[in-house]
Amino acid sequence: MSQAGGRPAARGPRGYAALLERLTAVEDGIRDDRHRQPAEVVEAIARSWIEGVTVREAAARAGVSREIVRDRLRRAGALGYLFRERRRHVQEVFENRGPELVAAYEAGGTVADLAADTGIGSHTLRAYLVDHGVAIRTPNWQVREVLEARGDEFVAAYRAGATLNEIAASTGISTPRSGRTWSPVASRSAVAAPGRHGRPSKLGVPG
Repeated sequence: MSQAGGRPAARGPRGYAALLERLTAVEDGIRDDRHRQPAEVVEAIARSWIEGVTVREAAARAGVSREIVRDRLRRAGALGYLFRERRRHVQEVFENRGPELVAAYEAGGTVADLAADTGIGSHTLRAYLVDHGVAIRTPNWQVREVLEARGDEFVAAYRAGATLNEIAASTGISTPRSGRTWSPVASRSAVAAPGRHGRPSKLGVPG
């Protein structure tokens, strides 16, 4: 049912010839020549979709926008097939691997990594975990753990001239808006963090 990596099975209508026929009929029904795509584009879309690539990749191969690919596939009935396949895939993943995913997340795995591994959406997986009583960690939980273990070291580095972004990079933890995320280091060091244009700015909550 599923391909390697947990991705949904090959997309339909089944077979390149069947999908090409439907896409060609869609194109023939477009009256405005300016909006009608040439045969080679239609063939590239059909071939890419049957191979199981994403809309983005199909558009890149065909040399057209994602909107055009999505529109043609929708009119040909291929997107409806995909949505049904995705729903079936999600159901299978949770039935076969649900407890495993819960255990993996509670052991420190991230929603993004587990979702990518199973081929389902992050929001879908997060909702499943919540429904099964799992407490979702805040985005900066790793930062708090590192601060507890290495806080004094980071304060010393900050006082010696390291920036908050440099301190964040040294931990190997990727976080958005690193300056604000790591601002407790500046607060604990009792040193004003530089703001825009070199002016001091107050960051964070005292540790």
